[in-house]
Amino acid sequence: MGAWGRMASSLTLADGVTVADMQYNGTTSGATVNATNALFTGTVAGVTFSTPVTLAAIDAAVSGSLSTPTYTATFNNKNAGDGVPVSVAVSGLIYTPSGGFPVPVPVPVTSLDTTANITAAPLTLSAAPVTIQTKDYDGTDAAIALGDPVISSGTIYGGDVVTASVTGAVFQSPDAGTQNATVTMALSNSNYAPTNATATVSGTINKLTVTINTDTVVPAPIQYNGSAATSVASGAVTVPGVIPADNVTVNIDGIAYINPDVGSTKSATVNVSLSGSKINNYQPTTFTAMALVNTGAITAAQLTVTGVTANSKPADGTTTLTTSGGTGTLVGTIYVSDAPSVVSITAAFPSSAVGCYPNIIGTANLTGLGATNYSATANLGTACITGAPETPKAPIPIRTTEHGNATLIDDRKANAFVAAFQTPVAAGAPPRNPAYSSVYTEGLKGINSKRFIR
Repeated sequence: MGAWGRMASSLTLADGVTVADMQYNGTTSGATVNATNALFTGTVAGVTFSTPVTLAAIDAAVSGSLSTPTYTATFNNKNAGDGVPVSVAVSGLIYTPSGGFPVPVPVPVTSLDTTANITAAPLTLSAAPVTIQTKDYDGTDAAIALGDPVISSGTIYGGDVVTASVTGAVFQSPDAGTQNATVTMALSNSNYAPTNATATVSGTINKLTVTINTDTVVPAPIQYNGSAATSVASGAVTVPGVIPADNVTVNIDGIAYINPDVGSTKSATVNVSLSGSKINNYQPTTFTAMALVNTGAITAAQLTVTGVTANSKPADGTTTLTTSGGTGTLVGTIYVSDAPSVVSITAAFPSSAVGCYPNIIGTANLTGLGATNYSATANLGTACITGAPETPKAPIPIRTTEHGNATLIDDRKANAFVAAFQTPVAAGAPPRNPAYSSVYTEGLKGINSKRFIR
């Protein structure tokens, strides 16, 4: 056919030729060409193609037939990746004219460059050698994997070096206990990909051991009641190790002094427990600690004494007081097996001055089992201090002078007084004693003068 003689000496492939993606195999060959829609551009037998057409369209436009060509493709590199350049070679395209003596004519075709993907070769990993490091509870699901997985199946091509490793691990829960951890695995060579990128490995999160702080706890002082129990007066127990975000509450379940006896400085046992949704992550959840009260821990129980009264007395310049009624009777609550009794009552007048004093309070001195745990007082009633009685003096001696009109009274040498007879004696008369009714005194107070009158 003459028109064929005007055919271009060659045809140019367009992008209608495709190359199938290939799995990495360590070589650049082995690509599969899909030419069912292979396109060409150019001029055929005087027919100009303005747009790419398929081989079938070219075959229909010319007088004669085109054979099906052979396609071969070669990747420009062997490494896995997207859009790897591929060179496609076309051969065996023959044109056979129709009629007469057809002579097959080879048709040169320009090779096509295109791209295709090389996917990573699959390898199966085993996480059997991997273990999970045991850790204490910290409120997170972070895990540490020890050891590396191994490649259990798959093909490694040529002299490729491929190793497996763990890239991360997390526990299924942050809470304490034995549980599974998810391990993420990877391969060192990007031409290979694990078929199982994750694996499950068992691990353990231990309960977090915590301690308590009772430094600010001050047990309340109590009055002796036979029991050591008390309550918190101030301060609080803290547990420093508890994760702040956790739902954990610290409870003081009870406080008791080490014994129930009276004492100013005394230690107390504090019973503490944890509650809340997160307490299973901690140990222990109950504690026993000590707290200290420096003053006034347990004070004495108060009793009273009845049946004892205060005695009145004459003034003697002191506040000394005596009582009547013996030791009296103890009144009030006596606890457990205690058996205190009164030994004596100590009391005193508020003042040594003459007068009456109501509601005199005495202190009971106790003895017997548990006596030091009690304090007892007694209302002794009213008692008085009276004036001191006069002490009679001995009769005053009277001696007369030779003159007979005066006599000298010596009041125990305290003072000298002169007494005169109311009836003078005659001159030369013998001395005489004054009559009981004939002596008067000078300079004596009335209350004391009577003693001199006879």
